Amino acid sequence: MVQQQIIDSIRDRVTEQRDAIIAFLQDLCAIPSYDSQIRAVCERAEAEMKKLGFDEVWFDKMGNVVGRIGDGKTKLLYDSHLDTVGIGDPASWEWDPFKGKVEDGVFFARGACDEKGSTPGMIYGLALARDLGLLDGVTGYYFGNMEEWCDGIAPHALVEAEGLRPDFVVIG
Repeated sequence: MVQQQIIDSIRDRVTEQRDAIIAFLQDLCAIPSYDSQIRAVCERAEAEMKKLGFDEVWFDKMGNVVGRIGDGKTKLLYDSHLDTVGIGDPASWEWDPFKGKVEDGVFFARGACDEKGSTPGMIYGLALARDLGLLDGVTGYYFGNMEEWCDGIAPHALVEAEGLRPDFVVIG
């Protein structure tokens, strides 16, 4: 019964925050973030983490954004890249790829599925897990990074240069 209560609490909280989560995704997709040009989109993620009460938010040496919730021994890292490939010829798009569109309940925009789309769930999910007491003994991290032109370098730098060694990693 306790597990069902937790599931119901999660469902209720997500429903309450649905509009904010969707608006956050739309904001992320509205910010062009080609290759290594991720500062603006990282600043938007930073603002959301601060709004949700992350314990610490910082930029690493490569300019990626990192947020932390909790101070437990076990380290859980959510990793998603916030850069995207280009849009090609803007005239070839039927809609503004940064504004996006909703069709049959699905949001389409540059970066919505690769990979900005996982970011709101990761950030809001960490805050929700904290609020429900599900992170006891765990430190949760969100890592928004560049990947399109340097696959694997950003996570490697987080481990080697920043010294963050997660026990578990979830990739968006």
